[in-house]
Amino acid sequence: MLLIYLFAVDDLTAARTLPALDALAAELGSRGVQPMAIALSPDWGDGWLLARAGGYRSPVANDPT
Repeated sequence: MLLIYLFAVDDLTAARTLPALDALAAELGSRGVQPMAIALSPDWGDGWLLARAGGYRSPVANDPT
């Protein structure tokens, strides 16, 4: 199961949700659950910077549209 979380990079809720997605992946990854976050931002590097800064193991992508 793929769980997709769409978020704006300036949304403070994402600061709590992204670590929760990592915890979900650690807990349920062996049962086929794969969370993925997508940063909605015109800057292509925002998703990458968030993933690196937060040390998230779950994929964080970027969608500029």
